[in-house]
Amino acid sequence: MSACHKEAVLKFVSLETNVNIAASISNEKLRQMRENRACLLKIISSLRYLSDQGIPIRGQSSDERSNFNNLLNLRSEDSVELQKWLNRDSYKWMSHEIQNEILNMSHSVLRKLVQNVKNTVYFSIIADETSDITTKEQFSFCVRYKNLKV
Repeated sequence: MSACHKEAVLKFVSLETNVNIAASISNEKLRQMRENRACLLKIISSLRYLSDQGIPIRGQSSDERSNFNNLLNLRSEDSVELQKWLNRDSYKWMSHEIQNEILNMSHSVLRKLVQNVKNTVYFSIIADETSDITTKEQFSFCVRYKNLKV
């Protein structure tokens, strides 16, 4: 069903029920935006997981068998939104170029932070390690810096 047809059906239904069509379309758009944002965050977190674990993102033979696609398919079993996202024909935001851009964004943030610390006179580093309830070691690393303008 095309977007034009959906809008026509909504207008027809609103005439019969006296519902504000602008509010209905706006609510649907907000719902769509929430779903898209949730799916994009799942894609980003999946990429982050694979890169943090040192697991190759792409497969050796085809994209259908890549670690990234397999992880997203596994995660889609628990998420109807992600299932719809993966089954749609366009704008999946899963191409190799998009994967590289997402990974490069995190690297550029880290490089910017390192550059800021290098350019300051005073900075501090706080590192702490403790075990959680499952006796897994958790490490936190905090960098504080202040640019002083004289």
